[in-house]
This record gives sequence, structure tokens and C-alpha cells, in this order.
Amino acid sequence: MAFNPELGSTSPAVLLDNAERLDKLVNGPAADVPDRGGDPLYSWRQIMAVNQAKQDQLDDIITSLDTASFTFSDTTTGLAGTTDGQYFRVPQGEGDAVGFIYYKKQCRSCSCGGLTCFSRDHKVARER
Repeated sequence: MAFNPELGSTSPAVLLDNAERLDKLVNGPAADVPDRGGDPLYSWRQIMAVNQAKQDQLDDIITSLDTASFTFSDTTTGLAGTTDGQYFRVPQGEGDAVGFIYYKKQCRSCSCGGLTCFSRDHKVARER
């Protein structure tokens, strides 16, 4: 992309624009601030808001994983033993190769069967 003035310019106007942009990025609201080329840059508050949302999501997951009551022998039992929005796990495998499939109950009723299944390596998610 062509810059006007070009990159490397010693123009005071470019310095002023950069200072104003930096002020918006650091002190402004949670928003995208365009750089000189027009590409969006996340402001500090936007970065913090996104991180806080992810932290809140992780906190909700961790809170719902009560180890004494979230492991079930099969998905039907897990659906019956959890409330909407709770996570539960079902063992998979035998002996030393036991892993878990994690589910999140997404319906108000157990009969609808809405689950999100996470594989052991957390790379694959599928809807049932």
C-alpha cells in the first residue's frame, strides 16, 4: 500500500499523526484504530476486553467442572445428571489409555440431546 507521505518521512505531520494514533490506541475506548495504511489496530482497552471475555469463559468452564460430580459412565447419564450449560465428561478407552470426552449440555431438556463434544486433544469440536 502506498503511504502519503512515504514511509521514512521526516514530516512533522506524520509525527503528529503517529502521536495521535498512539494516544487513541493507549488511552482511547475499546475500538479498532486504523494505521497509516488503513489496516485496523486493536486499542489496549479492546485487547483487555477480549482477554477478559476469554478469561470469564474459562472461569465458567472451570467452575462448572466439579470433579466429584461431573464424570459419568455415558452421555445419557451425564445429560440426566447435569443442568443446562454445565459441562460433564465421559471416560473413553481402557486401562492406561483412558481419556475423556467433554460435553456441554446446551438444552433445557435432556431429551433434545444438544451436546458439544471436545476430543481429548481439544482440537476437534462437533455438534450432535
